[in-house]
Amino acid sequence: MEQKKIEELLTKEFKIVQGSGSKIISNISTDSRSISYNEMFVALKGEYFDGHNFIEDAVKKGAAALLVSNQYEVPEWLARHEDITVVKIFDTLYGLGELARVYRAGFQIPAVGITGSNGKTSTKDMLAAILSQKEPITKTIGNLNNLVGVPLTLFRISYETGFIVAEMGMSQLGEIKRLTEILNPDVGIVTNIGESHLEFLGDVLTVARGKKEMIEMMAEKDTIIVNADDVFLDTLILGFKGKVITFGINSEANFRGENIKLSKESTEFTVNGLRINLKIAGYHFVYNALSAIAAAKHFGITDNQIKEALDNIKLSPMRMELIAAKQYLIINDSYNANPRSMRAALRTFYDIPLEGRRVLILGDMLELGPQCIDLHIELGKEIDKEKIDLLITYGGLASFIIEGAIESGFDKSKIRAFKDKEECINYLKNVLKEGDNILVKGSRGMKMEEIIDGIAGSGGREM
Repeated sequence: MEQKKIEELLTKEFKIVQGSGSKIISNISTDSRSISYNEMFVALKGEYFDGHNFIEDAVKKGAAALLVSNQYEVPEWLARHEDITVVKIFDTLYGLGELARVYRAGFQIPAVGITGSNGKTSTKDMLAAILSQKEPITKTIGNLNNLVGVPLTLFRISYETGFIVAEMGMSQLGEIKRLTEILNPDVGIVTNIGESHLEFLGDVLTVARGKKEMIEMMAEKDTIIVNADDVFLDTLILGFKGKVITFGINSEANFRGENIKLSKESTEFTVNGLRINLKIAGYHFVYNALSAIAAAKHFGITDNQIKEALDNIKLSPMRMELIAAKQYLIINDSYNANPRSMRAALRTFYDIPLEGRRVLILGDMLELGPQCIDLHIELGKEIDKEKIDLLITYGGLASFIIEGAIESGFDKSKIRAFKDKEECINYLKNVLKEGDNILVKGSRGMKMEEIIDGIAGSGGREM
């Protein structure tokens, strides 16, 4: 963050109750453990924590300013530190967003907001890699895409930044609206709409409403990039008066992926005459790349720059990641899971040319709400019994995948369900064979990579 006077970041909702607004701060932090000298500490309050309990720690580490809630009573020890500026607001989470919104507004640089049920992080990584061929970029680190993560991303903007690329996630209505308000994107990408966070949102229609919040907040001068293959396409673009760019595979689109060729290590495709060779397998990565290419072309990036970036892209771990071991091949797609991403991974696993058995190890899909059992059963029904030689599940909900698989005719002798991770690992060590190909996928909370760690020591073949 470029150094700023506190008063330059404050809007009318803030009130300085101690110290001076003319004090200069070097950064804004929400973590008292990592705060540095001359930074502002924002005391966030959550269900299981209260940042106000760590104000003293932040002061000891050199915090120059504090953002606290209106209910916080300044203690005597803090009042004696007259050089520390204390600012109050009705909600420190809202205040963090306001600080970021005002700071971002001070930089006349283009921003891209990326939302959708799946593929946000991969799309962000791809677009950032492309745009960095032209200008330095500031992008979301990891998947810090919520009302805390997006502001922290924006505080990393400097006068060297040429583009901002930010993910925007949601767990309830109103979040995308607020994130769009903070980010003020010139380009908005909606990767797709699917069954995600249904525990909080209820149904896919509500998910679509939430993602549309970004588009509703954007102006006629702005551009949106949307998936032509998504059933919610018309709903998303309805009423938007700016520029609409489409991408897709199965439908007519401005950027359409064609001549797709999969191997275990790559995905090749052609878009508008440009041949791309991603070093990762998956049809769903074609969609991510197409949306990134659409945004890049909007900003005037050349075909050569796009190809150079995407042909050498390295995505975040645990996304169709090949685990090199000695006796069998493990495909680690355990970053997260919902019905749409599960189907995408399965389709890729079916179509990659491989020798040897195909083994599925699937974990629970979490945060699906009242529909969770039915969605697991439906996924099980869709598993191709002709292409999968062994189906293993881990978790209480994942056992319903087996129920669906059996209902659709999957051989019971090729199925096992586990609720204990160690039992699952021990079983796998005994049944896996040399030459097996194993896809591992489940929600982040299931920590499916621990199963991979458990079996990788006993095999995996060199690629």
